Amino acid sequence: MTANRMEKKRIGIITIFDVDNYGAELQAFALQHKLRQLGHDAELIRYLFGKHPLHQRDKNEKIIVPLDFKKKLKVSLLPLIENLKTLPFKNTRNRRRENFDNFHKSFSKTTTDTYPSVNSLNRAQMDYDVYCVGSDQVWNYTFGFSLSPYFLDFVPPNKKKISFASSFGVSELPDHALEEYKKGLGKFDSLAVREESGAELVKKITGKKATVVLDPTLLLNKKEWSEFSDDRYCPNQPYLLLYVVTLIPSKYARELAKKIASEHKLKIVRICRDAAPEDYGSNIINIRDAGPSDFVGLIKNASFVVTNSFHGTVFSINFSVPFYSIVRKSKNNNSRLSNILKKVKLQERLVFSGDSYPDTSKALISMDEADEIIGLERKNSEKYLIQAISC
Repeated sequence: MTANRMEKKRIGIITIFDVDNYGAELQAFALQHKLRQLGHDAELIRYLFGKHPLHQRDKNEKIIVPLDFKKKLKVSLLPLIENLKTLPFKNTRNRRRENFDNFHKSFSKTTTDTYPSVNSLNRAQMDYDVYCVGSDQVWNYTFGFSLSPYFLDFVPPNKKKISFASSFGVSELPDHALEEYKKGLGKFDSLAVREESGAELVKKITGKKATVVLDPTLLLNKKEWSEFSDDRYCPNQPYLLLYVVTLIPSKYARELAKKIASEHKLKIVRICRDAAPEDYGSNIINIRDAGPSDFVGLIKNASFVVTNSFHGTVFSINFSVPFYSIVRKSKNNNSRLSNILKKVKLQERLVFSGDSYPDTSKALISMDEADEIIGLERKNSEKYLIQAISC
């Protein structure tokens, strides 16, 4: 069945968004936009994920794997630390927040109602033909929040339930959590995950085969993304874009950026993690109030990208911009980066923090083969969507 002949469906998408995170906002928008391109009436269900400051934790909220004291402390303190860090830059923080809000107001369709808690979602009167769990780490138990919304527990049993590019965020699950995951995933009519490790987990847990698809941001090609980008912060000279998502800036990433920029005569522009500057007394340009459209524009126009971000990497691939992705050897969620880089045959672009720096004279490479692979994978991912919705 072709997209043009598909019966129009009302589709509700639940994912992680509205959390002031470039990747989260852009992947949520991209899936909804693609479904609307396919002729459906798709919208984002405005459920406030646990990290949202207005999220309300219910007393009876079930946590699959309770966090130990150290992790609970981290979950509680991290937002406070981030707020304190940006407190002196209130005006910049407000502009940044406004830029994020304006992106969804301009381009996304969301539910009129907001659901701040699991219970409010369970009480909601929704009537979609299809319920879709979107991408990002929606099944990651280590966040310490209820996974009930992302197992679609709030959905009537007679409704179609699918997932697209959903991620566990880890490659292994505790044995005592497997039964809850089996119960949650067993309700889905079609399952598609973002990583090979996710497909292996689904097979192990449920016995079902999950399709591995692209991150939703890769469903749109570079021309389509250009319609939603903003170039206002792009310098009028060749530049290297530095984007680091960790709370403490990576010295390794900054030094690598400097080496590449010096070798290839590039200006360095950094998208800051939040409203606080990260390069005091430096000639690195700090962009502190960029919204999602600015993020897209800054990657699109860069000559090179240095990042430790999954979506920083994905957008570099999509725009055919040479890059290095930096990861820590100790992290247990590197599979999402290694999976996409293996898929596009760019494994050598993965660099481990602390290792010897790569040869910067060879930093600029052709992205033609990766571009061709993504084109084919994009068709396969779209095919999954069409079949999952129509079957």
